[in-house]
Amino acid sequence: MVLVHGWTGKAENMATLGSALQQNHGDEIAVRYFDYWSDSVRWAAEPPIASCLAEYLHQASAQAGVPAVVVAHSMGGLAVRFAGSPDHVARPITADQVSEVVSIATPHRGSPWGGGMSSSLVELWKILESHGAMPPAGTADTCLALHDAGEGLAAECDVPPYLPAGINLLQIDGANTLHREIMGIRLYSIDQRGDGVVLEDSAGLYAGSAGQPTPTGYRLSNKTVSCDARTSEQKNALVRLLQSGEDHFVIAWIRTLTDGPTMDSILAGRLDALSGPQWGATALLSDCSHTRIADHPETAQHVTSSIERALTSRPRPDLGAVLAPAYCDQPERMVVNGHLDHGEGNGETQLALEAVHFWFPEEGTRVRVVEMSCTAGGVSWPGALLFFDDRGNRVGEVFTTAFDNDVWRGHTAVADAQPGDGSLRVTWFADHGAGETASGTGLISWEGGTLTVSSEEREIVVGSEGIGPATFGMPLDRAADLLTELFGPPDATPDGPMRDYAWGDLRITSLTEGSQTFENWSTSSPDLPPGAVFFGGAGPGSPAADARALFPGADEVGGPCGLMLFGEGITYCIFPGIDGSPETISFVQGGIPFIGE
Repeated sequence: MVLVHGWTGKAENMATLGSALQQNHGDEIAVRYFDYWSDSVRWAAEPPIASCLAEYLHQASAQAGVPAVVVAHSMGGLAVRFAGSPDHVARPITADQVSEVVSIATPHRGSPWGGGMSSSLVELWKILESHGAMPPAGTADTCLALHDAGEGLAAECDVPPYLPAGINLLQIDGANTLHREIMGIRLYSIDQRGDGVVLEDSAGLYAGSAGQPTPTGYRLSNKTVSCDARTSEQKNALVRLLQSGEDHFVIAWIRTLTDGPTMDSILAGRLDALSGPQWGATALLSDCSHTRIADHPETAQHVTSSIERALTSRPRPDLGAVLAPAYCDQPERMVVNGHLDHGEGNGETQLALEAVHFWFPEEGTRVRVVEMSCTAGGVSWPGALLFFDDRGNRVGEVFTTAFDNDVWRGHTAVADAQPGDGSLRVTWFADHGAGETASGTGLISWEGGTLTVSSEEREIVVGSEGIGPATFGMPLDRAADLLTELFGPPDATPDGPMRDYAWGDLRITSLTEGSQTFENWSTSSPDLPPGAVFFGGAGPGSPAADARALFPGADEVGGPCGLMLFGEGITYCIFPGIDGSPETISFVQGGIPFIGE
């Protein structure tokens, strides 16, 4: 995934969004930043921006082995459009390099602040610039003027072309509404028609913006991130920001509030002395403003949908013709793009080569990783990973027994393999029958052409936030998917209005009837799935003193299970000691406070 900042921006402006997306998707994505800050006052069509971005995307997609998802803010979205134009770059991008583009507040049809403006508005621009809401003027501001499919642009400004065929586009725009109130009574509302800098008609109207028939054969969609503000809140915030209640900007803003022509200017998309202070206040203060929308949580949610679409549709690289080792009662044999050149097996023996990954463990080194599995006589053999160089030579293999050396070793399969920087993270899962399972992760490293294997112990905390990556408030099914990746398939799945999943005695639920949200976990057993631990080590069977030590001074009251201790988001049921034995924890749950057995 490549993030592209906007006009006079820097890569760090996209860091909050990049971190949120990395947290959402983990090792499924690699986040990269294209930084053109030193040239960012230029028009997006110029070589230091468009050509460099095109080359960067070529290299990023080649390294990953799959097309990139590009997330671009403001003028960065126009730079991506120029990067796909053979009229502007020597090596334009195609759908082979980029599968999805997300434009955030991109002025596909310009901005009211672009082009020339009156001296009074230049003064306003300087005020906004001094507070970080507006960039310094440069050569690009002329070409960012409002236009209708190119009409209205200066002669020296090239019209941004459409994206190459097959590249999908999600447009995200900001919408702001200001509510005029007196003594808490709402008089009317002013629709700002955008984010204070780019109108929603510009950020959301890519189709037709290049003045030619819009291409077909791609997915075009729109999302809006909305914010509301009250005039009293905005005035107080402006006074604090500008440090003077008499500042002429604040006075100009106040004068517009009851002026009907102000709304006429906004509705017409016209920047003048009336609409300018209104839009300027939005640009300075709103969480949906042009400079802040990329950091908004809803923006990350919308971008996630494009990433998930790319992940589910990304092609696997071809394996080519390779020699698979003798394995699972099968002789050494040639495999072409994952298919054996002759029979699949002898009798009940089946050999399968499935997912193929590209891995770049060292600079200038590309390795293809193939997952291999086998069953013989109805019994699973250990899973294996085969490693091939670009010439099809097998440079090594690693079996799951290298990670799991206990009783499961003969029945362990590769569940997932995620290439990363310098190592390959492997998730394995074992099913020994009779409901007995095990799972875990390991790391494979490449050192000078030699494969080394190490275990990776991950501690999955069952606590007040949820269970590891599954946090309270997310959709219950999503939480179940995350835990399935860690613990394997659940033993129990939703049945009835109170939906729940269970791994042994550890249960996640949506306690509210009809709810679809992860609200609660509970267990009365000290045995958790492999890798999981109780917060602070205090779980069923632990001394009650352990819970009290974690939450000194916590409330203790009588309840359905006897004495109950309420920690911060965790409830412990305390079993009284018998014949002088110490009190122990009999039941523990997190999330919605405990209300019954």
